Amino acid sequence: MRRKREYEDDECFEVNIFYKKIQMKKTIVSIIAVIAGITAQQPEARGQWVETSMRGQAGEIYCLLSSGDSLYAGADSGVFVSTNNGANWIAINNGISDLEVYALAAIGGRIFAGGWGAYENGSPGNLFFSTDNGANWICDTSLIPDNTIINSLAIKEGDLFVGTQGSGVFFSTNNGDSWALAGENWNVAGDGANHINVLSVDGGKIYAGTNYGVFLSTDNGANWVSRGLTDDTLLNIQALAASDGNLYAGTFKNDIFFSSNDGENWISIDNGTANMNLHFIAVSGENLFVGINGGVSLSTNNGANWFAEDSGLITDSQYGCLTVSNGNLFTVYNRWGIFRRPLSDFSVSAVRENPSAPSGQLSLAQNFPNPVFSSTTIMYSLPQAAPVSLRIYNTLGVDVAALADGLITAGAHTITFNNENLPEGIYFYRLECCGNVITKQMSVMK
Repeated sequence: MRRKREYEDDECFEVNIFYKKIQMKKTIVSIIAVIAGITAQQPEARGQWVETSMRGQAGEIYCLLSSGDSLYAGADSGVFVSTNNGANWIAINNGISDLEVYALAAIGGRIFAGGWGAYENGSPGNLFFSTDNGANWICDTSLIPDNTIINSLAIKEGDLFVGTQGSGVFFSTNNGDSWALAGENWNVAGDGANHINVLSVDGGKIYAGTNYGVFLSTDNGANWVSRGLTDDTLLNIQALAASDGNLYAGTFKNDIFFSSNDGENWISIDNGTANMNLHFIAVSGENLFVGINGGVSLSTNNGANWFAEDSGLITDSQYGCLTVSNGNLFTVYNRWGIFRRPLSDFSVSAVRENPSAPSGQLSLAQNFPNPVFSSTTIMYSLPQAAPVSLRIYNTLGVDVAALADGLITAGAHTITFNNENLPEGIYFYRLECCGNVITKQMSVMK
């Protein structure tokens, strides 16, 4: 990973901001090319990833599940289990026929495995359960339609939810003995909404990441409301994680977004992970993990800054399926093997002890949405309490709006800006603090 550049965004702005309009137009291209996000840095070594013995045993690995002292892996050759943190793995496929396992869940003394391929090869369905920790499996024939592909499983307050490919969400209140459709016509919201890629639960709320943005239900799936990220430039939601009122989403375009209000507003937090092909998002306490091409990245401040946590990993590989089990964080690479690392390596105190870590640096995130049609959200972070100026300028260098001006406390801050008074065009928002300047560009459209 590259080291963070020292606030180079301000130079293009300072040099060009008071040029004549015709000169400014000539420099806009170079301004846009120079503006960039903060690149994640590697903290000093506190430990490293260790590969488990899974490599090559299961074919392609799609999911992990921690249940009790056991770690389960779902793969294109069925289900595998380890009871010693990945030192050894055993195939447990008695009763599963030709199932590529995309999702695993445990509830009420049962382990569920869902995916694709079993129905197509003569089985009654693509959802199976085990009552003896995976020693034997039974096809759950009560899920209708029985040929549906299972992409995701989630547990909410004792109920089991199933996210399908093309049929919406189903739920069971009796450990899979019977099923009901959660909500009515998923296609009402838009094309692709009934294609559920991922489910995530936070307290009494369940979120669905679909091919048409994010949806939320607060009444056990009876009703669903769109929570945005439906822009055609984002395409479908591939990763989703909800925890303690915070919501994180990853898109097919490899963008990462954060919301602190159930998706009413989103901000981009892909500084340091942009264009790295996001595969998975996981939350553990104050730690936000993402699996990307090349390794695993960590943020302890909701994505304002990122660390590359790659020590011991295989380079030029894809990482996903981040799962916590028995005090370890596990990740799958290239759908082929599994690494583990003690979760204590990622403690907040351990990160803060590193004087070169970016968590104490000034940062300014890209606004979202961009282009701006009515309003947009801007997030910035301060290493300490300090006088701050955050203002918007047009291409002539004219100050058109003040977003923050005065003494601001340390930490992350979010501002919502309404653009009803600005004409269409290119604008720059500029953060000044502690003798440093960071500038970002945004577009306003009507």
